[in-house]
Amino acid sequence: MPATRRASLVAMMSTLVGGSRVSVARAEPPTRAGTLESRSIESKRNGSTYPLFVYLPPNSGAERTKLPIVYMLDGESRFQTLVDIAESTGTRVIIVGIGNEANRSHDYVPVNTCTEEGGGEAAFFDFIRFELIPFVEAGVGGDPARRALLGHSHGGSFVLYALFGEAPDAHHFSAYLAADPSIRCMPEAFRQWEAAYAEQTVTTPA
Repeated sequence: MPATRRASLVAMMSTLVGGSRVSVARAEPPTRAGTLESRSIESKRNGSTYPLFVYLPPNSGAERTKLPIVYMLDGESRFQTLVDIAESTGTRVIIVGIGNEANRSHDYVPVNTCTEEGGGEAAFFDFIRFELIPFVEAGVGGDPARRALLGHSHGGSFVLYALFGEAPDAHHFSAYLAADPSIRCMPEAFRQWEAAYAEQTVTTPA
């Protein structure tokens, strides 16, 4: 993983845990301290079933409802990287990787110039807000005031869609990390998201 992207992930987790300093350690721990779980959920919004990859920090049973939680898109390929960062830095955070690489070109973005299958972003966002979050927080944990959404490429574009798709006082996440978003593939859609959001707030998020 590029150093700048790793540093961005570490900075995000530092923000989630309340501004405490998180060191950018590179050595992976010799043994896994936390717990990995696998679950799945079928969405009533779009009919798809999504595998979930869950990381729980060690000895977290009594405090799970108070821990920050990261929802990561493309969990099949990116979950382990974030887990390794959490373990090597000692960050107490719940990580939920959403497995969706097969449907990412449909679920994450509108119709665009890079992929032809777009158009499912609204249903996928409803799935995350109204099905996935309640499912995870009831069965796993996580502090509702410290949720983060993380995505890369088309996933990064979806993160921006989620950010601009809700009024400032109705956001389901407190942190949004869009890594290398593919907005060049959908410039007009992105302008529309931003303009609609700007109508609801004086300050557009940087």
